[in-house]
Amino acid sequence: MQRQILRRLPRTIARSSTAAKAASTSLLSRQFSAQVPVKQTNLFINNKFVPSSTGATFDTFNPATEEKIASVAEATPADVDAAVSAARAAFEGPWRTMDAAQRGRLLYTLADLIEKNADELAQLESLDAGKPTFLTKVLDVQACVNVLRYYAGWADKIHGSTIPISGPYLCYTKQEPVGVCGQIIPWNFPLIMMSWKLGPALTTGNTVVLKPAEQTSLTALRVAELIVEAGFPEGVVNIVTGGGATVGAHLAQHPNVDKIAFTGSTETGLNIMRSSHVDSLKRVTLELGGKSANIILDDADIDLAIRQSQVGLFLNAGQVCISGSRVYVQEGIYDEFVRRSAEAAQSMKIGDPFDLTTQHGPQVDGAQFKKIMGYIEAGQKDGARLVSGGKQWGSKGYFIEPTVFADVTEDMSIAREEIFGPVMSIIKFKSIDEVIKRANNSEFGLGAGVVTSNLDNAIKISNGVRTGTVYVNCYTVIEPNTPFGGFKNSGIGREQGELGLRNYLENKTFLSIWDGDYVESNKMSFMNIAGTQSVDDPEYRYRMPRLMAKIEGRGNGIKTLVVNCADIATSLHRSTAEVCKFFGTELGAQSKYDEKTDRAIVNGAFDASVMQQHLSKYIEGFVLCPSCRLPETKYKFKGQLIFHKCYACGAVDPVDMNHKLTTFIFKEHTAAKRGTKDDKKKKKEKKEKKEKKSHDEPEEESSTKEKKEKKEKKDKKEKKDKKDKKDKKKKHHKEKSADKDTSGADDDDVVWHTDLSAEAVAARAAEAEAIEAAAAAAMEASAAEEVVATLDNLQVDDENALDSAVSNLKCYLESSHSETEIFEELCRQQTYAALPVTDRLVVFFRAAFTDQVLASNQVSKYTPVLEKIIEGQHSQYQLLALTEHFCAVEHPALLTSYPILLKLLYDEDVLEEESLVAWATNGVRKEYAHWAVTDELAEKLNALLKPFIEWLENAEEESEDEDDE
Repeated sequence: MQRQILRRLPRTIARSSTAAKAASTSLLSRQFSAQVPVKQTNLFINNKFVPSSTGATFDTFNPATEEKIASVAEATPADVDAAVSAARAAFEGPWRTMDAAQRGRLLYTLADLIEKNADELAQLESLDAGKPTFLTKVLDVQACVNVLRYYAGWADKIHGSTIPISGPYLCYTKQEPVGVCGQIIPWNFPLIMMSWKLGPALTTGNTVVLKPAEQTSLTALRVAELIVEAGFPEGVVNIVTGGGATVGAHLAQHPNVDKIAFTGSTETGLNIMRSSHVDSLKRVTLELGGKSANIILDDADIDLAIRQSQVGLFLNAGQVCISGSRVYVQEGIYDEFVRRSAEAAQSMKIGDPFDLTTQHGPQVDGAQFKKIMGYIEAGQKDGARLVSGGKQWGSKGYFIEPTVFADVTEDMSIAREEIFGPVMSIIKFKSIDEVIKRANNSEFGLGAGVVTSNLDNAIKISNGVRTGTVYVNCYTVIEPNTPFGGFKNSGIGREQGELGLRNYLENKTFLSIWDGDYVESNKMSFMNIAGTQSVDDPEYRYRMPRLMAKIEGRGNGIKTLVVNCADIATSLHRSTAEVCKFFGTELGAQSKYDEKTDRAIVNGAFDASVMQQHLSKYIEGFVLCPSCRLPETKYKFKGQLIFHKCYACGAVDPVDMNHKLTTFIFKEHTAAKRGTKDDKKKKKEKKEKKEKKSHDEPEEESSTKEKKEKKEKKDKKEKKDKKDKKDKKKKHHKEKSADKDTSGADDDDVVWHTDLSAEAVAARAAEAEAIEAAAAAAMEASAAEEVVATLDNLQVDDENALDSAVSNLKCYLESSHSETEIFEELCRQQTYAALPVTDRLVVFFRAAFTDQVLASNQVSKYTPVLEKIIEGQHSQYQLLALTEHFCAVEHPALLTSYPILLKLLYDEDVLEEESLVAWATNGVRKEYAHWAVTDELAEKLNALLKPFIEWLENAEEESEDEDDE
C-alpha cells in the first residue's frame, strides 16, 4: 500500500524514492485523529485575536462526516477597515525600513515553527478540508515550509541596477515594496496558498491583510498564532475570515489597499479585477481556473502514462486548478489506455482522511459535491461513455468515486468547463498537429502535460500549446523556485520563484550628477531639460537635439543659457535669433543670441519644465503645419500678413498675427530682403565700374552711354505699359462687379425670396410640368444626375420642405460617408431634389456646418459637394451671405474667424476672387435681405474682411508681376 501511495504522489512530495519511503514509514508509525483541538476562531488584527465587530459567526464543517467543527468569526466591512489601517500603520512604520536580513530571519523562524507543529497543522487541514492526512503532512505542510524558507533567502538579495546613460550622470534603480496587500486564498490548498502569498509579500517589505476561504479558515488562524510567536511586528500580517461576497469584495475595492492577489475561479477573478479598480488603480495578480490538456502519444510508456494521468487528475480528489482533466490519447493506444485508466481509478482507496492508507478524500462541501454530480449527469446525457465511477461513495460525507469518461468530444460541457473534481474526460486524436490545435481550443491556459518517448514530439507539443506550464512525462511538479501562472483566462502574473517577487515590488529610478565641471559650489546651479521630442516620435521628421540649459550668476545678474539653441534652430529650419526671441517674449524677459558662443541668453532663472513648455509652444505655433502636423513649413509674406506654406501637404495657413514674435519675423524678413537688394546693387555697380574701366576709347564710352540711355528709355516704357495694364484690369473688374450687382442673379435668375404673385405661381406650375416631363424622358436614358439637373429650377413654396430637407440631411451626415456618397444621397432624397438650386445650397450649408467648422476641417471635407451644388456667381453670393449670417448671428463666437473661413473657401476654389471683392466693395449683400445682419455687425464684418481683401488684391498684383517677369 505504501508503494501504491508513493506511485501516485507528485514530485513535490517525494524528491527521491528513498526519502519518500522513509517519510511514509515514519508517518505510518504515528496516530492521527480528527480530535485535533481548534485553538483560534477569531479575527487576527494587529497581532491580536478579536471577535467580529458585530459578534457574527459562521459554521465550518468536516466534509468527511458533515459534522460541525467550530463557529468562526465573520468579519464586517468595519473589521476589514481596521485590518487595513493596522497594515498601513505597520507599512509606514518599522516594517518597510527594517533591515532586509532581519525580515528574512523572521520568515525563517516562522517556517521552523510551522515545521515544529507539522502534525497539528496536517490534522487541522485534514479536518477542515477533508484531505488525506498523508498528503497534508508530506505535501501541504512541507511545501509551505519550503516556500517560506525559499523567500526568506531572498530578503537581502533584492536589488536594483546601474544604467549607463549619456552625459555625466549617475543612474541607478531600486526595488521598493508596493505597500498594503490584500490576499485572498482558496480552499483546496490552504497552507500552500498562504505561503505563496505571504512569502514574497513579507520578504519584500509589504504588509498583508489575508482572507482565507470560509470553508477552510482554521489552519490560517493557527499560523497567525505562530506569526506572533515568531516575533513579527504588529500589523504586518492580519487575517479576516468570512464570505467572499462581503469580506473579499470590500477588501478588493478598499482605497487603502495597494495590491490584490487572488487565487480562485475565473468568474470571481474577473469580478475582483473590476471592483479593485473602482476608486484606485491597484496592482493585481490572479491565479485562476484551468482545463488542462494531458496529451498521451502512442509511443509513450503505457505504465508511465497511467500513473501520470492518475496523479495529474485525482490528486486531492480532483480539486487542483492545474489538473489534467482533458486527456487526449492517440488512437494507437486509445482502447488500452481507457481500459487501464478505469481499472486504476477503481483501485484507489476512498475513505477516512485520517487513515494513512486513504488515497481519495471527500469534496470540500455540499455545494461542490452537487456541482460535480451535475457535470457527471450532463456528460452521460451528452453521449460520453462512463467507464468508471460516477456515483457517491458511502452514506455520509461528500465523497465521489473517481470517475472516467471515454469517447468525449469537445462540444460536451465536461470537456469545456472547469469541473474541479475527480472527473477524467478521455478524447481520441490522430496527429500531433491536430491535438495541438484542439488543446489550444479553450478559454484557459494554465497547464498541459505530454507523455512520449520521442524528444522531438515532446518539444513540438510543448512549444505549440499556449499554457503557463508544460509537464513532460510527469505532472504537478511544483517547486518554490518555479514560476506558476497561466495564459488567457487562467490569470495575470506569476507566483513562486523570482517572478513571484516582482508582483510585490515597484521600480524607482534615480538620476544625479556629481561632475565638478558641471556643478561649481556657490557659482552655478545646473538643470538638465529632457529632450522635447523623441527622435522616434512619428509627428516629427527631424532629429532635434536634447535642449540643454544652465543658470549662471547671482541676484540681478542671474541668467539662463540655452547652450545648444543654434542646433535646435537648425533642426527646426528657423533662425537662432528667432528661437531666442521667442523665449524672451514668452518669459517676459530680455533675450539675445550670442553669435560667438552660439547660445541663447535669457535674463532671469527659469524652471526646466517652463522652458520645455515654451519650446513646445513655439514648435506648435511657428513650425508645425496646422493641417498635416508636419514641420516642413516656410514663411510666406503677403502685405502685413505672415503665412505658413507647407511643402508636405501644400496647405497655406495664417500665423497668429497677435503674437509679439511676428514683429521680429517681419523685421528679420525685411532686413534679409534689404540685404539681398544691397548685394544686387553692389554687384551691378561693380560690373558697371569694370566695364567703364575697360572702355578707354571715347567712342566706346559714347557707345556705352547711348546703350545705357536706350535701356533706361525701354525700362520706362515697360513700367508705363505695366501700369496701364493694371489700371485697365481694375477698371474692368469694377465694371464687371457693378454689372453683376445691378443684374441681380445672373445664372439662375432666381431672387432670394420666392415671388408669390398669381402670375408667377401659374408660370412656375407650367414650367414645372414641362421639367417633370423632361425628367421622365431623361430617366429612361439612365441618367440620374440629369434628372436632378432638370429639377434644379423647380420652386417649392412650402417652407416646411426646407426644414425637412435640413433635418433629413443632418441625420445622414451624423454617420461617416464619403463625398460621393453624400452627393448621391442628396440626389436621392426627394425633399432635397424638389428644391431650387439656391435652396439646396441653404439646406446643405445648414446641415453640414457647425460651430466646429474650423476645428474639424469641415470646409475641406465638404468642398467636393459644394463644388457640385454651387453654380454661377449668384450661388457664390448666396454662400457669402450664409457664411456672414453663420459667423455673426448663429455662432457669434466665430465672428473673428469670419475672414479665415472665407479664405478657406477661397483656397478650396469654392469662392472666386471677383465674388469676394464685389461682396466687400459693393452693395451686393443688400440683395440678400433674408440673411442680412445689423448695420453694427456689418461694420464689424467689413473691418475684419478689409485686410483679407487687401491681401487678395496684392496677391493678384504680385502674381501679375511674376507673370510679366
